[in-house]
Amino acid sequence: MLTPASGREHLREYLHGLGSDRQAELLANVERAVLGGEHVPDADLILAELRQVIRHSAIKSERVGSPSRRFFDPVAPFIVDEVASTVVRGRIARTSLNPIWIWISRDLLPKEAKAYSDAVNRALGASDDTAAAAHAEAFHALALPRIRNALASREARRRLGDRLTTYMGQPRAVADLREIATVLAIRRPLAAVAGKLPEHIESLSGRDLANIMQALDDAATDFGEEFIYALRLVMGRLAERWQLIRLAVPAATGRADAATTPRRLAITLVMADTEEMLAALRAALRSGETGEIGELVRAIGSALVGLESELDLSGNDFSRNSWAAQKVKMIRNEVHALLAAELEGVPTSISRLFELNVPTERASGGRDAAVAATEREVTLLQLVRPFAGPLALGGKIASALSQIRIGLERAIAALLEHLRSAFDAARNFCLVQISHAVRICARLFGKPYASAIVAATEAAINDEQRAA
Repeated sequence: MLTPASGREHLREYLHGLGSDRQAELLANVERAVLGGEHVPDADLILAELRQVIRHSAIKSERVGSPSRRFFDPVAPFIVDEVASTVVRGRIARTSLNPIWIWISRDLLPKEAKAYSDAVNRALGASDDTAAAAHAEAFHALALPRIRNALASREARRRLGDRLTTYMGQPRAVADLREIATVLAIRRPLAAVAGKLPEHIESLSGRDLANIMQALDDAATDFGEEFIYALRLVMGRLAERWQLIRLAVPAATGRADAATTPRRLAITLVMADTEEMLAALRAALRSGETGEIGELVRAIGSALVGLESELDLSGNDFSRNSWAAQKVKMIRNEVHALLAAELEGVPTSISRLFELNVPTERASGGRDAAVAATEREVTLLQLVRPFAGPLALGGKIASALSQIRIGLERAIAALLEHLRSAFDAARNFCLVQISHAVRICARLFGKPYASAIVAATEAAINDEQRAA
């Protein structure tokens, strides 16, 4: 029996309130119990919530898994949550996995998939990870040729696309299946490289850089034309993805052959990744997601600084980096245009917040929306400010700050004047407005400037009291 809606909501809150270690432990225990055939009340809710939390957590946790998860383990480093309109090599939409697994289980290899799933469930229920991995490897070997055959012709792909659509697959599901087949074909060299990589690479330099170069050298012949997947594997472990270009920079590696293909694919990947972040920034600006905007601005700004510091982008070497110089210029110009348009509106937005007449009585609903909108705009200005140089926004930011300061000083002077002779409703309104101004000033011009406004406000209140 399902828990009532209110109880399930309390359970959801409880799960989110657990520490990361407890969440991971509970997830593993529930997964293992379900695989072992035990009845766990609200297992669907517990598994869904904990999987979502852990997926977006920086802390890695051991997962008991499932037959489908074990099948897709080799492609895990290439799975993305966002669904782009275009298919990029080494990017597999998470939304494609379930329709593809249903197709494999029902249409491609129904009997074999059932036997595989039963065997993996038994192994996972007994905590025998080695056996589960062996079953997955055997099923990979069996399924790969059949998947390739299903992708062999245009007509076969059309039929496959129709079938995946019935299983709620997106239009890109066929292309994602092709990516999965490619990764499965090179799963062993990928695993060999992955085993030599640190889980997290804070800075791709020194010993880490040398070790990764060696790991890629050792496996290069196994990848052939699919070397890009090895580079994406490394990229996924980097704290700063742009640092992948160091694999192709002789000055960073101390090796003249670093500048040759296939390592120069690293530069191509970083450029493509930065362009993807630019597209994500456009979407985030439309939706007003300030947290995402801040991370994207930071990441793009860092990438542009890194590209310019690591590569010769003078444009003189037409056989090597002139195309990269053009890409960097294009990305900077587009980011500049997007953010400049936003910054130009910030002074006007703040001015409007302080243009309202002092009321006798006023409902606060509209005011709350105006305050929230202004807070978002101020936050945007704060987020962009540290990257004024890389994004060529120094002039725009200086102009916006100057206009904001002039407008706030005028508004504060008028509010203080009203405060000295205000009746109760207007007095409260003035104080609320001044509190908004203080908060904005503290964020944009520093605490000493905001403290001066507070002192002036206290003086005005004293003047009003003496007059009374």
